[in-house]
Amino acid sequence: MKFKIETNPYGNKKTMFRKKNIEINPGLTVLVGCNGSGKTTLLQQIKKIVTDKGISCMNYDNVSDNKHNTIADAVYLGNFDIVAQQYCSSEGEGIIQNIGRLAGQIGNTVAMCKTKDEKELFILIDAVDSGLSVDAINEIKMDLFDIILEEPLDVYLIVSANDYTMVRNEQCFDVYTGNYKSFKDYEDYYKFIMKSRERKDKRDGNDN
Repeated sequence: MKFKIETNPYGNKKTMFRKKNIEINPGLTVLVGCNGSGKTTLLQQIKKIVTDKGISCMNYDNVSDNKHNTIADAVYLGNFDIVAQQYCSSEGEGIIQNIGRLAGQIGNTVAMCKTKDEKELFILIDAVDSGLSVDAINEIKMDLFDIILEEPLDVYLIVSANDYTMVRNEQCFDVYTGNYKSFKDYEDYYKFIMKSRERKDKRDGNDN
């Protein structure tokens, strides 16, 4: 699907994205770039565009949907089993539990799309690999992402990530250039991140 995005979304004369027009392929797309390069901002723009078009869209943000907010919501709803689970779990375990609930929500949304005979579904996940071990990331890729992509829909599963484990063997989207790319190994990815950081520092006026 093609998107027309704001290259300077904050109106501060600092170009965050090089292309005004980008295209995202169906399937799993991993947004790549250093912290602060614009991954979350691009996800937010995609969400607004898709929602405005009336296309079904789910969003999971590891910043706003983290352990503490899960506990607060559970207390409000009186679900003290979840409160106990969250308090007794590590950060990574808490994220896994949240993603487990997300998987259930995705299943319900997919079922709704089928009932309405909708052909497209966007699932946006921000910072999905934060706080997770390599094994947990691989588990998410195999036990969640692969199952989602088996659905008979044009599923656009767009995630932002920093860990090479999530990036490896996937179609990656450079948020700055607006192009898809792949990485042959960790060293290749590391060089890309360092270049992305240099570009971000120059944009923000931090290059000394």
